[in-house]
Amino acid sequence: MRLGVHLDAAGGRTAVVAGDEVRAGGVSPTPVSRGVPAALRAALAAAPRDQVDSVTVATSWFSDVLATGDELEPVAVLRLAHSDRSVFPPLSGWPEHLRGAVHVGSCVQPGGHDLSGRPLGAPDQEAVLRFARESAEAGARGLAVTAVGAPMVADQEIAVAEVVHRRAPDLPVTLSHEVGGLGLLARENTTVLNAALRPAAERLADAVRAVVDEFLPGVPVLFGRHDAALMNTEYLRRFPVAALAADVAAALRGAGVLAGLDDAVVVEWDGSRGFAGRIETGLPRRGNGFRNPRLSLPLPDLVASGADGAALAAHVRAEPGPVVVLGELPDGLSDARRLADGRWAAAVGAATAQPAAEVDRVLVEPSSGGVDGAVDRVAEEALVRVISAGARPDSARVDGIRTTPVAYLPGNVHRVQVRASGVVQ
Repeated sequence: MRLGVHLDAAGGRTAVVAGDEVRAGGVSPTPVSRGVPAALRAALAAAPRDQVDSVTVATSWFSDVLATGDELEPVAVLRLAHSDRSVFPPLSGWPEHLRGAVHVGSCVQPGGHDLSGRPLGAPDQEAVLRFARESAEAGARGLAVTAVGAPMVADQEIAVAEVVHRRAPDLPVTLSHEVGGLGLLARENTTVLNAALRPAAERLADAVRAVVDEFLPGVPVLFGRHDAALMNTEYLRRFPVAALAADVAAALRGAGVLAGLDDAVVVEWDGSRGFAGRIETGLPRRGNGFRNPRLSLPLPDLVASGADGAALAAHVRAEPGPVVVLGELPDGLSDARRLADGRWAAAVGAATAQPAAEVDRVLVEPSSGGVDGAVDRVAEEALVRVISAGARPDSARVDGIRTTPVAYLPGNVHRVQVRASGVVQ
């Protein structure tokens, strides 16, 4: 039996899945603002715990951190690019409270690759190492490395990580090509945020493990992701940014499960505020997500509303298909389907989620095996990632491959997007 746990400002809720049976569990009033360990302990105390095989936690905590800046750690930002005179230097457009929380210093070194895959320069490894060491002495808890063109050619990012690991091993390195995204600024922002979250994610993972062991010793712990999939604790430690909006994504997924629908508009409304999103083939439709700073994560595509439920209803009415409501019925949606157990939707989404991973690459004139061979290598990378996220190796599979020629560039250039999934260990 799998146990899903949803923790947010309203408290904790649990749900269990056993085979094809899905049922709501307990409710706890302890909000996540009192700390994830306290909220989780209260939720587990009220949860059914017989024959539990795994615990998946979907929480608003990571999104709350981004809103407040609390728990973020200072990091150093290294960009590998053609020039240090960019119109948009690192951390451009960040809110002051976030920038002040994370920024120790930034450095632009020659490097990166252009849109045809040609190198723009070679990083000075001694200068990189000097910057890393000086940043660590100034209090940096991590190094975020972003190279222009890294989704095409990641060699320079990897080389920087190797030299820093070898000669400054106490400074964790986050690489942008592993975090994902094509655009430089959004990819860099996501890389910086990931690096700033890693120390807190380490503490959180240890605390969650300790609380689960109080109730369910040795049971595997998993965490919800921004795409309504899940990841194991080690993946969270390395890529905590993947947990942003995990509670919202889980709620969208869980609403579809409870309603028995794969395609629907989902509305959550508490009488004064809420959001609307959409599930397609059982998963949240994707949007641009956070805009300040802009991130490269494909977060759930949401429309939020303050005190005007009618405005939210008007947006929903413009969308085709059935409408499912979690919570109260907003004005203008009196004929929508309200789920009696809707407040457990995110817990259900967590309990029914499976590991997934995505890889987004640009292939420039593959040197061996042609485009097909290069696509196979990207697919293999996605399979490796989903296994590292917690899928059983024999269950890992490629769900979809999208190959798009990049017509405006010379040569044989393709964008390749691969999604893989599996069954939890």
